Amino acid sequence: MKLECHNLRAFTLVDSLAIVAVLATLALLLLPRFGRRGCYAAPVSCANNLKQVCLSFRQWSLDNNDKLPMAVSVTNGGAMEAVLARDVATVFRVMSNELSTPKILFCPEDQRRIQAASFSQTAASVVGGNQVV
Repeated sequence: MKLECHNLRAFTLVDSLAIVAVLATLALLLLPRFGRRGCYAAPVSCANNLKQVCLSFRQWSLDNNDKLPMAVSVTNGGAMEAVLARDVATVFRVMSNELSTPKILFCPEDQRRIQAASFSQTAASVVGGNQVV
């Protein structure tokens, strides 16, 4: 009867360290590419906000004989007199039913302004040196 020795193959400590080093190098090379996607989020968000505002203007005009809020008198539910008095915030208050939230009037990249929580906040009010939109 002859005893046979089987060679067992397994990872040694050196093999394991080499694999970890290669994976770490690949992670360091690939992670910056995945991190760059966040750079494009803010401009896309701003463009999306602008699109939503434009759609809100269009929806308001469809409900009001194809006239924008600036072309309709305040007595008829528009904001003509407010625009002439340079109160632009009233235009957005008039359109508050079409706008889902005042936060879409704010670009996330603009750090100088504070987002309004509701349409009742006045755009001309200044809080801590920052203008509320």
